Amino acid sequence: MTERSSAAPCRVFISYAHESAEHAEVVRHLWLFLREHGVDAVLDLVATQERVDWALWMGDRVREADRVLVIASAAYRERAEGRLGSGEGRGVQWEARLIRDALYRDQQGGLHRFVPVVLPGQSRDGVPDFLAPATTTVYTVSEFTLAGAKSLLRLLLGQPEEIEPPLGPTPVFGHRDHASPSPSTRATQHDTHELPRRYVLPLYLAIDVSRSMEGPAIDAANNMLPAILDMLARNPRVADTVRFSVLSYSDDTRVHLAMRDPVCPLITLPRLVCRGGLQLAPLFEKVRDRISVDISQLHAEGMETCQPALVILISDNPIDPPETWQSALSRLTHYDKASRQGFPWRPKVFVHGVGRVQQNFINSLTKSECSYYAPGDSGMRRFNAGLLANCMAMILDEDIYEDTSCSGGLILPTGPVHDVM
Repeated sequence: MTERSSAAPCRVFISYAHESAEHAEVVRHLWLFLREHGVDAVLDLVATQERVDWALWMGDRVREADRVLVIASAAYRERAEGRLGSGEGRGVQWEARLIRDALYRDQQGGLHRFVPVVLPGQSRDGVPDFLAPATTTVYTVSEFTLAGAKSLLRLLLGQPEEIEPPLGPTPVFGHRDHASPSPSTRATQHDTHELPRRYVLPLYLAIDVSRSMEGPAIDAANNMLPAILDMLARNPRVADTVRFSVLSYSDDTRVHLAMRDPVCPLITLPRLVCRGGLQLAPLFEKVRDRISVDISQLHAEGMETCQPALVILISDNPIDPPETWQSALSRLTHYDKASRQGFPWRPKVFVHGVGRVQQNFINSLTKSECSYYAPGDSGMRRFNAGLLANCMAMILDEDIYEDTSCSGGLILPTGPVHDVM
């Protein structure tokens, strides 16, 4: 497998039943194996060395994890499905309740986040029914080697074995004559007619939550999220085309809203809080990983994808060295069609600069005519649904949001969308 950057490792929580010392030791081997191979796996063994409020601890781990590995076993299934007394296996019962609640709230997002895993000595029968083991993927680890855990590692590291190659040139066929086809010809034409494929646009909104956003700026960022979601959901063209994800970044990058349909009635918007310094390399690495996972999942659901779009709100120049974030940006946005080298799902990047960030730095990130620079506090007040609407109007090559006057919406220049440098 190709080496994965350590800038943004996948955060994984391991949920399992303490049914025997032997089973606990096998789970520990999984934890050690994942961490050895670049996965930020979390197990309760470390926390047991301190006095812990386990209900809060488990809730935090489930919420923070990019993926939750549910370790199949007979005891886990019985406890998770509530077939034992309330006093037995309370940890599994509590974690299972959190998982069921998250699945009920967002079934599609839950399909991505909650991953049933069968370890040596266990079987698929140990997967709880609410994880649908008969109709969804279950990952089997036959041994703690790269070969024995390859499918699980590929999932967690965002390294699919197969990706769709770029499209080749379109063949040109001659015209048929205008004579009426025979009945047998008409039947053949009808039987081989293909329905048009459905295309969706993966859209990532990355919001700066570094210390330079403290005060009114972070409040404005939190206030704008409902307006953006409303704009996405109430326009039929956008709602049918866009899949939406929200990330925050500072010295690390976190996914607050996994890729989903904007009309989903159960979306819970994040409350952003400032933290740390501003670094771009972890953001670009995380977005690259998420695009790989999200597009693979969309393709598995029978959808085709447009070139993804990344909209970045940034308030200051980054503190990581230029060569570091520029290398990460290149890995995210470079693809050579002739040699097929680079990242084939590279996104278009749009940047909205506010606060202390400098204009020349914005120019070094993107050539997009939909990017915008507004220093000081006024820039943050003008960042709203109108910006995102105009970005998508350019991406989709049509006017999808006519009323950009809402909340002082920003009317951006029109014209062709340029690829990222």
